[in-house]
Amino acid sequence: CNLACDFCLEGSKPGDTRLGLVKLHDVEPYIEEALTLGVEQFSFTGGEPFLAKDFVKILNLASSFRPCLVLTNATEPLQRRIKELIPLLESKHAVSSRVSLDHYEELTHDLGRGEGNFSKALVGLRILYDMGFNVSVARHILPNEDDEAAKLVATSLARDNITLLNNFISDKFINDFDHYSLIGSHNDKAATICFSHLLIATGRKPSTDG
Repeated sequence: CNLACDFCLEGSKPGDTRLGLVKLHDVEPYIEEALTLGVEQFSFTGGEPFLAKDFVKILNLASSFRPCLVLTNATEPLQRRIKELIPLLESKHAVSSRVSLDHYEELTHDLGRGEGNFSKALVGLRILYDMGFNVSVARHILPNEDDEAAKLVATSLARDNITLLNNFISDKFINDFDHYSLIGSHNDKAATICFSHLLIATGRKPSTDG
């Protein structure tokens, strides 16, 4: 990533060489496999996806099969490649962007993402919108922020028989093809969760040692 946000889940930052930038030939077999499994949308995140030299090629391929969503900070890596995105407006399926914008106040946003990046994100967001791409905004929420909103989300999910399980520490994941299990602990007690679908969200800052 071109930014060094201290809350980054993945731990990406300039100079990080733990992972190589993905190439088109790396992604092709996964796109093919996903299609056989009935995927409805391809989502791409990073780091910053537009740092990958082949990323527009990857979007071109993926959007020929399914809608695509790109999570981006909308700063220099995207803005340098705007002209390359023009053909994607004619893709068989839509390519949408979700721009990281943590706060409506510049100072608050830049405290986490670096000075000057609020204004850069707004420029990138505006360019995408003016070009005709669908654009949405995502933000980093601080610990214990918006507790009432979180309760409303949990209540809404429960109506659809979806359980929001906080503070689960997973030790092992089992894939039996017809069902899945997570083995670990919840509130310091051993627990096993069986499920058909799972969304994992974590705010833990990862260790990047090694």
